Amino acid sequence: MNSHRITIADPSLVRSAQHRSASSNSTRPPIFTTSQKKRAVFGKSMSPLLEASPHCEEESFSQDDCSSQQSEPIAQRRQLGEWSKEVFQRKKKSSPVQEERKFLGRKQIIPQADANREGHLTSLQVVHPSFKRHARQIRYDDLQQIEDLNTRRKTEMTLSYSLDLPQEAVSPQLGDDNEYSRMEQLKRFSIRTPVANTFNPRAPTSWILDGNEPSREYLAENYPLFCDIISFDTNPVNWKRENKLEQLPFYAKARRVKVLMCTWNVNQGVFSREEIDKWTQDVESSPDIVCCGLEELEMSFDAIITGKKFSEKSVLWDNLIFESINRFEKKYFRLGYYQLCGVVLYVFFHERMENHIEEVGFADCRVGAMSGKLANKGGVAYRMKVYDSTISFVGSHLAAHQQFWEKRNSDWAEIAKMKIPYFNGKSLKIEKIGVLDNDVVVWMGDLNYRIEMTDFDVRKNLKSKNLEKLRKHDQLLTTIKEGKAFKHFEEGLIEFMPTFKICIGEGTYKGNRIPSWCDRVLWKIENRHNVECVKYTSHELYPSDHKPVTCLLDIDVQEVDDAKQKEVEFYLNKVEQKYRDILIPNVSITPQTISVQYVELFKKFKTQIELKNKGKIKTKYKVEGSVNGIFSEDWLTLKNCEGTLNIFEGLGNIKMEIEVCISQENAWMYQDRNMLLKKITIVFGTNEKVSQSFTVQVKTPPSVIGMRLESLNRMPRPMCGPFKKTIIYTEAPFLIPKEIFRTVDHIVKHYTVGCFTKSEKVQEDDIYNVITKLNKEEEFDVWPLEVFCESLLLLLSALSKPVGYFGYTENEILSDSVLLQQIRFMIPDEYRRLFTYIVAFLKDLVSKGEDENNLINRFAPHLFRCYNKEKVPPFVHFLKIFFKESVHVSI
Repeated sequence: MNSHRITIADPSLVRSAQHRSASSNSTRPPIFTTSQKKRAVFGKSMSPLLEASPHCEEESFSQDDCSSQQSEPIAQRRQLGEWSKEVFQRKKKSSPVQEERKFLGRKQIIPQADANREGHLTSLQVVHPSFKRHARQIRYDDLQQIEDLNTRRKTEMTLSYSLDLPQEAVSPQLGDDNEYSRMEQLKRFSIRTPVANTFNPRAPTSWILDGNEPSREYLAENYPLFCDIISFDTNPVNWKRENKLEQLPFYAKARRVKVLMCTWNVNQGVFSREEIDKWTQDVESSPDIVCCGLEELEMSFDAIITGKKFSEKSVLWDNLIFESINRFEKKYFRLGYYQLCGVVLYVFFHERMENHIEEVGFADCRVGAMSGKLANKGGVAYRMKVYDSTISFVGSHLAAHQQFWEKRNSDWAEIAKMKIPYFNGKSLKIEKIGVLDNDVVVWMGDLNYRIEMTDFDVRKNLKSKNLEKLRKHDQLLTTIKEGKAFKHFEEGLIEFMPTFKICIGEGTYKGNRIPSWCDRVLWKIENRHNVECVKYTSHELYPSDHKPVTCLLDIDVQEVDDAKQKEVEFYLNKVEQKYRDILIPNVSITPQTISVQYVELFKKFKTQIELKNKGKIKTKYKVEGSVNGIFSEDWLTLKNCEGTLNIFEGLGNIKMEIEVCISQENAWMYQDRNMLLKKITIVFGTNEKVSQSFTVQVKTPPSVIGMRLESLNRMPRPMCGPFKKTIIYTEAPFLIPKEIFRTVDHIVKHYTVGCFTKSEKVQEDDIYNVITKLNKEEEFDVWPLEVFCESLLLLLSALSKPVGYFGYTENEILSDSVLLQQIRFMIPDEYRRLFTYIVAFLKDLVSKGEDENNLINRFAPHLFRCYNKEKVPPFVHFLKIFFKESVHVSI
């Protein structure tokens, strides 16, 4: 297949890309600069990448096939590798390019974007690594056209750091579902990132330089800019950090630092120079920094108790390692070493790094026995500034034994809290920084994570060299996937045999221990740094029960141009102020005052208000006091109380539902104009908050509901309607309100046992009709007696003040003596008289066969106006005690 194939975000760019590719010299030797280990990197959602693969046979498979294979990424890579070898063997003679390169047996899987939907992964291409350089060349040529396309289509695409992704940057054995790692890859700043000669911010420079104000329509059409403003509104600190990091190609240079990491559990031994030379053999590649970690160097009782920081063995090892790494050229110097009992960390640097390392610090942390007081387990760390990036190296020894998986996780978490002191050259002060807060963290040691399989199964797979299955059951990889420890850490592909437990001097695995990868090297990056694993291996050395492990890393650190960095920061500060002005909410509320007329008891009245976004950007809103989008207080309920007002057509208006209903519990507010007026506050915005208010006012018709007891006792006429000449009243004030007396009298005359047992048959409309008859002083209609019983309870609970006249606080302890003192001496006579009258009425019902406990439980909440089931028991108990007293009131 000798045709050019281009995967591109838009069909309009295909023709121009093909033309340039055809006109170029297709026979030139390709350059592929990634390291030997290459692996597939793709995500669920990525920016469109441009890929061209001239003179290459390709296989395509659907996204569904891809998603089904993601559950077993290791097996997938193995299958792809076998297929690739077969293809390579078939084409080896016909492809001189392939003859020049050693193909390692892995396909490069590159996302192919759908032309109709930018950035949507619909299919995958299998492309030989030899052809990737051609694809890269087309990407460089079409960058400007893609940026123009973004503006036209209002899509946000990340291109700056996706041109040359290091294929080994994400741990292969972690699988392709590592979303964090994939997103970080797209942003990494490496030596392959093109240098930017101009400052190209997201916000238009005309805003700042010319003082232009963006219109609402402009923001609605410019989707990337719209998203940037929303990002600022969500988290201003993270927005500034991300925007600043996007300009790294403008104000910084990537400097590659080669680091050799070596770890070995030495089982308290000191080994020969020959063995150490084999351990440090990768020093031949002339690394810039050599970091060697030892475990179980000093495990005496005294060392475990004191956490020994210096020993003769550590000095011997220091000299041996120093001589070993300088065996080719004496250009390595000691940065220092730090010891905590058995854990020792040695750091050396090449002479070319002498002027680029500063702000060095170190610290240790115990996590051993007796809740971490002993030093048999723990970690030590070195921290330094290399160019303008910070790197911390950690050597640790975690809890042993197969079953202590969770203990290893907790040990790591404790060591990760370690603070490293260092001298800050700018502030001239000693400061502390968290071990994980550095730009690059490299963590190594005897981590003691095991393979979660039976000994038989592990040895069976080792015999067949099926490392993929063993990796699937590795405790550390499982821990990282589940996010329980080493979160966001990466590791090179493990292609060496387990390093523990070895028969000393023989190299075979001990029969009573499950072989495992206890000795590991991992890393974590922040702030768009880049780490590539060049070599990750163990060494066949058997003086200890652990094999040593080494890892050669290429770390791209950053060298900052201070003048350019200040230019970026100055501009971002200006943009920040501009964004804050844009984000000031401008929302109208219509109407400002809602008046609901003639609200009847128990009836629901619905209305609504409209929120309209008049600002330049979308804004969040929330009603103060609302929970899960609903505001409910007394008689007022508001729905749709939380959400977002957008600026796009049809999304800028929100209607908020308002419901008014005065229930029995709130009936005492019925005549109180202050209680029937609510001021509702709505908060708009996330950081730049603005609040506005509207009022809801309820007007009710005249009624005995909600009246003060004093007023009812002094009203010798109907509440509503004409004066009844046929009714002769005694001289006011009455001893008992006539409405309550009529209701009680009707219940006594028509009493039947069990009438106060709560019945679902009682309708609120019937209760309302009884109240209407009382308001007009008309004769009662024929209703069930239960209706009058419920009406009496409503009359008692609907008094402006409760019959018990007791105001209590949340934390007040209510006792019988306190309540009795309240009833006898503190409440006004009219309330005490009504209380005694009701108690006498209840005692009369008990004498006629009504259940005492049922009556008390029904009346106590209404007499004391306490409807909280947790707070009503003291009132119920007091009422039972009061029942025993003699009451001289006739009914």
